Amino acid sequence: CMSLQLMEIEGLESAFQVQMCAEERAALEGARLVAESDADELQPELSGSCVVPDVQMSGAPLALTFQLPRLYPLQAAAKLSVDSATPWHVHKEMVQAVTKCAEHASGDCCLFLAVQELKDAAQHLLEAGAVSTEDAAT
Repeated sequence: CMSLQLMEIEGLESAFQVQMCAEERAALEGARLVAESDADELQPELSGSCVVPDVQMSGAPLALTFQLPRLYPLQAAAKLSVDSATPWHVHKEMVQAVTKCAEHASGDCCLFLAVQELKDAAQHLLEAGAVSTEDAAT
């Protein structure tokens, strides 16, 4: 599971802006060391956030936040949430889109797909006039 998680995060980092706090970055480095040594150590849970490219909602960037349980993706789903400055009803629709994506992944890596689902949901909401690209959230 850890090697799949590391490959997925490395792929995300090559394609998108992935943000991690110092603690999250340290866990990632620790996971790389554990994976390289083939040690039977407890694997850290990996987490971070991925900025959705080319989308501004309510004047702020949109991001997918992820937590990967130790058994992800083979036996556990990713825990996904959305960071946005949008009104609650808009935020809720985007969360539903990424949650559905994680649930349907069923044993497969889903972060790339979840970023795309979030982007698609955001663009649909923008086109529907549910929120603007520039206005502050109310």
